[in-house]
Amino acid sequence: MRVFVGYGYNARDKWVEDYVFPLAVAFGCDLVHGKLVYGGALPDEIIKMIRLSDAMLGFTTRREPSGEGLYRTHPWVVQELLTAHAGDLPWVEVREAGVESPGGILDAAGTQRIEYQETERADCLVKIAQALSRFRELTSIVTVRLGPATAVDDISPFLNDNTFSCTCETVRGARESSPAAFLSDQSRAVFLFSSVALSPRSWFALRFPREAACGAPHTKPWIL
Repeated sequence: MRVFVGYGYNARDKWVEDYVFPLAVAFGCDLVHGKLVYGGALPDEIIKMIRLSDAMLGFTTRREPSGEGLYRTHPWVVQELLTAHAGDLPWVEVREAGVESPGGILDAAGTQRIEYQETERADCLVKIAQALSRFRELTSIVTVRLGPATAVDDISPFLNDNTFSCTCETVRGARESSPAAFLSDQSRAVFLFSSVALSPRSWFALRFPREAACGAPHTKPWIL
């Protein structure tokens, strides 16, 4: 799992490198960041890094005071979070106590964030570990091969039939998803590749209506 980490590249935020990085690596994450290319507007190289990542952690820690006991944060981290949000990546903001809200789209998204206080760093690291676990759950896939071979042989003659269609469902625990329908061309593509990507701990059923050559479908589905 590739995780982009946005944070302040300064001595005060070195705890991110000292504690968060090893924690993420222990979860099997491949970490990327923009430490070597930051400055000014968000470079295209950073945008590309984020878009090629599976998830993002953004640390909005204190920068300069803004008055009334509040602090501004690093504008490039906010821009990085916005890029992740626009790209539909799973992301979590870790906001230090006293940092003013970035507002705009990030607040409107209504996502949960992790609160950080320097005196309670251990609590923050526990929540980051939970977030990494959730990222893995959201982004990992399991490849399932369709079978048995007899069903594959039975279905193959119908792949070029414009009336051919199928639906699939996933079950996680006791929760069964709504059937997802595939159009004729999509059905052929799914079947010909003979695999499908699923979230972990999912059970997969692919139901193909048995269609006779004359076009009248049989009532009994295939369960693969």
